[in-house]
Amino acid sequence: MQAAREAARRGQCSNNLKQLGIALHGFHDKYDHFPVGQPDDDNNNYAWGMYLLPYVEQQQAYDLIMTEALLYFTPGLNTPNHSACRNVRGWTCPAIQSNTDAYNNWTSVGSNHGNAAGTRGVGAMAIIPGFMCPSDVLPKFDNNGFGKSNYACCLGDDFPWTSRAPSWGNPTGISEQTGVFRLAQTNDWNYQIPIPDIRDGTSNVIALGEVSESPEVQVTVTDRVFPIWAGGNNDWAGQWRIGSWARLTGPVCFINNPIPPGLAVPPPNGPLNALYWQDFCFGSKHPGGAMFLFADGSTHFLSQSMNTDVYACMGNIRDGTPVVIP
Repeated sequence: MQAAREAARRGQCSNNLKQLGIALHGFHDKYDHFPVGQPDDDNNNYAWGMYLLPYVEQQQAYDLIMTEALLYFTPGLNTPNHSACRNVRGWTCPAIQSNTDAYNNWTSVGSNHGNAAGTRGVGAMAIIPGFMCPSDVLPKFDNNGFGKSNYACCLGDDFPWTSRAPSWGNPTGISEQTGVFRLAQTNDWNYQIPIPDIRDGTSNVIALGEVSESPEVQVTVTDRVFPIWAGGNNDWAGQWRIGSWARLTGPVCFINNPIPPGLAVPPPNGPLNALYWQDFCFGSKHPGGAMFLFADGSTHFLSQSMNTDVYACMGNIRDGTPVVIP
């Protein structure tokens, strides 16, 4: 009986990812590229999930967020001609600004969440079932009331990140990150990936995957890297918190299922400890592995025991290494 129930939950999880895949391609059809991963190096702005709202029957939540953005509109400065802002397709920039930090007060999740009163269930604080795996055990809200997501985008393989401590501008969004989605890592430019840039083929690379518990994401630990569909973490800025909306693949950031006990606190400088990197891992509550959406819209269940070098290749859109999905 338990096995049958889990099979049904895994099927629903797969369907959730398929719907997100349809949404991704709907966005691509309109803008000729996939959504931005997250558009500011502070890592606290709306990320890929928010831009998909109109494509997953969540127009109301999207409109509420956009309406509140007008509270920060500056009259007389309504020509969106700055590259960093203009290039975030799916979001209408209301002002000329020198860089993304200048309009951070209305694109950040914490400042502009589509519900100035801060009541749960509205705007970025909404519960969206299509972003939640039925097998998951985490609460439906983070510590600030933002809606949970059990799906994160893939920033690529882990080598550019684990070979050195992440920091502002490092690794760069354009030349070093390798995934279907990118973190801006700058105040001046954003990076959206069109299908022709996926040189290894859309059927060979991961776009989205499952996330659940990790060392700093637990039933009673719901801040910082707790995954939310709105995207950039609203508690603490910086690249060390990408886990609230994105993950990595590879030998260091393996499929994190199950997790080891204990919390991992990153040092202020220098290499991060091994336990901390598990907050950058995909993972799930499905026995033996996790569900993934590939860039062609197909879903696959990947085993936690799969070859981690092959797994790294699945995150990289341009390494030239063919893969066979196990």
